Amino acid sequence: MQLNDEEQRFLAKRARLVKTWRFVGAILIVMLIGLGMWLFFSKPLLANPFVVLTRLKSDSIPESTMALMAGILPVVVLMCIFLAVTIVLFAFSAFSNEKKYLTLIQRESHDISFAHP
Repeated sequence: MQLNDEEQRFLAKRARLVKTWRFVGAILIVMLIGLGMWLFFSKPLLANPFVVLTRLKSDSIPESTMALMAGILPVVVLMCIFLAVTIVLFAFSAFSNEKKYLTLIQRESHDISFAHP
């Protein structure tokens, strides 16, 4: 099985990425969980819907806070849409790399066919 230099660099880069992702991914998960817990307990109006509902029923949220929350809501929705689009674009990138792998494997092993699903 002969790979040209570009293919070898590609495979080496992917191997490094896979090797470091375990650590980077774990750190990101821990940071996101920590952020969620910090927001839930220290800023309950931002992340705890039960506190918000309780305060809405008791009319204990100041008018200025309600205006701020109403102004921030569209930004949060747009950010969520942006993040969803970004995730889809990353999926396209991952599948593109997967296609390169399949092309390499198919070329090197002539008897395997990837044409049918």
